[in-house]
Amino acid sequence: MFGLIARIYPMIYLRRKGTTTALSKVTEKIDIGPYGIIRHPQYPGGILLIIGWYLIWGSIFCLCLVPLIALLTVIQALIEEKYILEKKFGNAYFEYKKRVGMFIPKRRKH
Repeated sequence: MFGLIARIYPMIYLRRKGTTTALSKVTEKIDIGPYGIIRHPQYPGGILLIIGWYLIWGSIFCLCLVPLIALLTVIQALIEEKYILEKKFGNAYFEYKKRVGMFIPKRRKH
């Protein structure tokens, strides 16, 4: 259930901010809310959702696919950042990357 919420909530958040998850239609960089904690909040949520799905259905064998799915998710996020978001938002995106972790929150300096 947590994975489902973590997967869907960031999409709803973007819609409320007037943008979308479709990278070709992104109009502005959102760096608050769930996107102020990690840059790609939907992806860890999706991985948790898959893990939960496999566990609910008792498919321990399929659980072996999770590392492959996680690797493909990381590759997808890296491609999105490098070829779309960095080009679209330039230095603002590089500064965002310094402040906010990709899938795990960065430790804040006090």
